[in-house]
Amino acid sequence: MTLTVSDLRNARPALWWTAAEDARDAAHHCHDVSSLARNEVARTLQVCWVDQAGEDATRSFTRHADTYEAAATVLEGLMSTYGALAQAVEAAQRALGDALDFASRYCLGVSEAGVVTGNTDTDLGKWAVNCASLMVSAALTAANQADQQAAGRLRVITALTGSTDPAAVRRALDAAAGDPVQIALRLLGAGELHPLNIPAELMDAVRRAARETGVSESLLLAIVWQEQQWYQNFEPDGGPLTETWRFLEWTAQQTIEPDKSLGITHMKMDTIREVMNGNREAFTTEDGTFLGDLGDADLAAYVEKNPAENIRLSAHHLAQLAENPHGATTDKQLFLLYAADTEQVRDYNDRYGDSTAARSGDIRDRAAAWDSFQSRLDDTNAWSRLTEQQRQQALTDIAANSPRHTPVDLHPLYPAGSSTARGTGTPGDEPFLPYPVERPPRPR
Repeated sequence: MTLTVSDLRNARPALWWTAAEDARDAAHHCHDVSSLARNEVARTLQVCWVDQAGEDATRSFTRHADTYEAAATVLEGLMSTYGALAQAVEAAQRALGDALDFASRYCLGVSEAGVVTGNTDTDLGKWAVNCASLMVSAALTAANQADQQAAGRLRVITALTGSTDPAAVRRALDAAAGDPVQIALRLLGAGELHPLNIPAELMDAVRRAARETGVSESLLLAIVWQEQQWYQNFEPDGGPLTETWRFLEWTAQQTIEPDKSLGITHMKMDTIREVMNGNREAFTTEDGTFLGDLGDADLAAYVEKNPAENIRLSAHHLAQLAENPHGATTDKQLFLLYAADTEQVRDYNDRYGDSTAARSGDIRDRAAAWDSFQSRLDDTNAWSRLTEQQRQQALTDIAANSPRHTPVDLHPLYPAGSSTARGTGTPGDEPFLPYPVERPPRPR
């Protein structure tokens, strides 16, 4: 999510300081309970209960101590994250306040997206606009970077909440952002999104279309992910269900629903023809046939049968959307325009930039989907760049620090080596019984 000028100006970092203090207090409580379990209860049991049941009870309380110590370490990580975010936002707010005061002195305007406007007919005016632009941009950039770092850190912390080994938790929290375990934990703690469920040849088609049109791969992948139809999650490589549904969609477009969207990236017939007419050479076959000359029935069938061409069409469509730069200067803005290229959406894009909070209705939902997808895509890409050995070792480390029988499923957006492992937990996860199940008979 990208912050606007109002978002930063109205942010309340004092609330994050309060949350940090609450996390600190909870961490102290967990430390106290851990110390009690390890240093008093377990030690007393060891001295006073010397049979096998006593040994089991001692081990159980020692495990309880480790669990509370791990929880305390996680809470300390949460406290540190909230504190760092609050400090960074406070500094960014001060910088933004200075920038807005400067802009006011020189009668400059500052939009929600941070664009500075004013009279640039004189050297002084140009200087003032340039200085204010740099100041506002620096403040917004610092706040957004702090927000993104905190979001990634919170995904790691979320994944560590079930951990029972305090040393492993500390290693994970102290690791660099590019560490394999950190990447895996961010994927694990981000919740589930439906996968980018397309075969390898269509991933290649995305790359080719991006090179052909200059549209970014991440934007094209986001379009495919957002628009992909439900049956793709069952048959990413095609199958009878896929073919049946494509036939039904073609039939609907030809009969009862002529305005129906087609293909895996959901394009309407009018848009397809507009894209082809604007890029005749790109959509002319080797034998000289211009695909735009096909009738609606044949063209709909072609799009449904050739998903790689559907991706190319979407890439060229996005490139056409960007030809008018108003409200189309970033990938996120193009992602929103792909769904609704209207004057209102373009005006809001220009006014609020990449902000999600400033939107409403379906566009806000789509903007939020972009935010979720991009963070998951970044982590999936980072995961895929690791060696298979690094991925397996990271999964092994996480599984060894997970409760017994707990699956470790990272849910990357696309296959990247081995992605699932089953946690082994720690010995003795069985419920602690304060006395042996079978009591010995009383002496007579």
